[in-house]
Amino acid sequence: MGDLMLTADTDTPIRGRLVVAGRVVLASWFEGDIVCSELVIAPDGYVRGTVATRTLTVEGQIVGPIHAEAVHLASSAFIEGDVHHIMLEMAPGATLAGRAVRFKAIQLPAELLSLEARAPRELPGPAQRTPVRRLTSLPASGSMQCSASGRLLGLGG
Repeated sequence: MGDLMLTADTDTPIRGRLVVAGRVVLASWFEGDIVCSELVIAPDGYVRGTVATRTLTVEGQIVGPIHAEAVHLASSAFIEGDVHHIMLEMAPGATLAGRAVRFKAIQLPAELLSLEARAPRELPGPAQRTPVRRLTSLPASGSMQCSASGRLLGLGG
């Protein structure tokens, strides 16, 4: 898995389905499902939909079910929905309005496992890494798939 970081900053909601083999940092409003290797919801980030990821860090808000191996809720986090997890860490002040259900394993979606299998096995050194990509314009609705290297694999409607 790569060091892809997708940051979406916009004043309008982004709608659709996002599938990424890599790291996603969200600092905006997203309506739909997010499937990725690692997800960071920034303090201004808001998700209304299902989240499936290996590692989830929340400083903002999620409304909907979460399926993640490791969940880290910062003191500013607000979750409304059930959290299915292997490991859950909550800072004082974090809000969870739902159930926390611990499992020995989490079954991640096959489409994520397939994308991760196609991703490069070794990460380049710091000087060789691709610069962070900042997207300021995304389709108003639909889906987007990216590989860990940042290559756009497809847009759907």
